[in-house]
Amino acid sequence: MRNLANSLSPFATASGMPLQETHYSIPADIGASGEVLMLSESEKTGSLRTSRPPFAGRKDVAGRFAVLLATIACMPTAAPADEASYVTADVTLATDYVVRGASQTLSEAAIHGCVEAGHKSGLFGYLWGSNVDFVADGDPDDGARAEINAALGYEHALTDRLTASMQRIHYLFPDLEPGLDYDYAEWVGTVTLDERHSLAFGYTGDFSGTGGSAMYVDAATGFDLPAGLSLTVKAGWLDLERAFGEAYVYGTLAVSGSADAFSWEVSYHIADGSARDIFYEWVVAPRLVLSLNFSIG
Repeated sequence: MRNLANSLSPFATASGMPLQETHYSIPADIGASGEVLMLSESEKTGSLRTSRPPFAGRKDVAGRFAVLLATIACMPTAAPADEASYVTADVTLATDYVVRGASQTLSEAAIHGCVEAGHKSGLFGYLWGSNVDFVADGDPDDGARAEINAALGYEHALTDRLTASMQRIHYLFPDLEPGLDYDYAEWVGTVTLDERHSLAFGYTGDFSGTGGSAMYVDAATGFDLPAGLSLTVKAGWLDLERAFGEAYVYGTLAVSGSADAFSWEVSYHIADGSARDIFYEWVVAPRLVLSLNFSIG
């Protein structure tokens, strides 16, 4: 069974975004007080290099595009040498759903589920889902209640100690309000040393339907602790300059343990001050998260 982790690192169980210039096409916006704001033709189809993002205002952006950070996924794990294929599943209960320092559930509890299949050749695919909530009470609702990730990838052992993987992940957000489209896709490449140190790069040319590109770099390392516990330290940089004019640094410190099909993690998440220019301030405040995972297969 693969560990539940973000698309950057095989070590964090509750975290995880992703340049090239494209265009957005959104017919109208809803202001913070609920009024409809019609966009000019240049704003509807203009380049994010020269036009402001269609959803301006920190809280409005936070509500609608915390979704952009939603990149949790089941990470690839090579199939046993004596098996031609495998199918696994898991369920995770968490006190919050945090991705790169930002809560995807407005600091509320989350449940994640994943089903994955793979072949000893290195090919793998998975479906992952979670509840989400991006808009605070009092702001216009975007309709987002669920996130579904669908991915196909390939992992290859470069040496006995070094592996590399590449995957294409599609992020789907059903039942949004008319005129909203958060769906997007990204490429994620990861190099892992000794199954505990990783470096990953993510890229998308159309960041959650905004037309603005984005990328991230994420590094993680793991250490063994007494009593069979593990410590993970992760740091990353998320570049949203072409989408929202900001980039920020985030980090996670986590302690985890497991017994048979059950595992748990306590993680502490932080983000630097620039994140507060994009999201609700309390959504990116430092926080502690408890996750409980049960796997099958």
